[in-house]
Amino acid sequence: MCPFPAAGGIPRQRSTARQSLSHVINHFFLVRPFFGGGRVPFLVASLLTLNFFFNNLLLKNFPGQVVALPAVSRQGMPFHFPQEPAVNNYTTPHTSPFSEPFSSIDGLPPSASWVEPYLVVLDCGRAVHFHIGDILKYHGLDSVGGAILGFRLLQRAFAELSPEGPAERRELSLFTSFPGFGARDAFELVARMITDGRYKADPGFIDERAPEGVTGRCYFRFFLRGRSLELAPPPGVPNADFLRWGRASKQTGPDSEEYDAIMRRWRQAKFTLASVLLGLDCRSALRVLEPSFTPPPAPAAC
Repeated sequence: MCPFPAAGGIPRQRSTARQSLSHVINHFFLVRPFFGGGRVPFLVASLLTLNFFFNNLLLKNFPGQVVALPAVSRQGMPFHFPQEPAVNNYTTPHTSPFSEPFSSIDGLPPSASWVEPYLVVLDCGRAVHFHIGDILKYHGLDSVGGAILGFRLLQRAFAELSPEGPAERRELSLFTSFPGFGARDAFELVARMITDGRYKADPGFIDERAPEGVTGRCYFRFFLRGRSLELAPPPGVPNADFLRWGRASKQTGPDSEEYDAIMRRWRQAKFTLASVLLGLDCRSALRVLEPSFTPPPAPAAC
């Protein structure tokens, strides 16, 4: 059974017929004295009362007339459940009224310039739309470069392994030698890999085809419905500064005189990597590795 019921309207609280009639009568007697006697003042007061009745009672709270408010995303879940059918393009922008704009972040390019910021997957057959900003809301900015890398990896993996259209999010599995927290959170948010045990990270696994990371290598092998795909960033990504300051941050304690300077450079390197990946689509940001003779084992859930 799908764990998420359909998003629907939230009905307003309705008044009883007696309460509605009481509001109308009270309003009439409140406005009537201001217009004096005669038929014309009586007519004006009556029109004002009818206007009040239709605008404030009948259209909102009149018995039997429930006005549904726009559906909203569940608290704590940055993704949405639009009503339109699934599309065949994983990166098609979604115009659901439930979507909220994502404001820009200091240190990153303006959000309006982010390339292919969308990803569409299925949950129990229903389309779920993610935005890059959703990953940053979920993970934060501590490993912002790895979080964006994880999003690009998911875009490429789903597009290559299910070219016919969006696939079920819980059918994707991964083996990697890159244990970064940012990428891991992206995999968890979109594909629920950590929760379901479909994610395995082994920094000791060495594949010379993949570039080095701060720990391990940037090697990723995805599995979906009997298919597999090996991905890695292009040579030079991450760059030398990223590796240097990332490793220095792990070797320097908070009591060191150089700690603040190292962490500042490390943060800058992470934002630089994120900015580069935000300006590339998933095909430019990643390359498919040629088949190897000794592929790593798939996670048990695969």
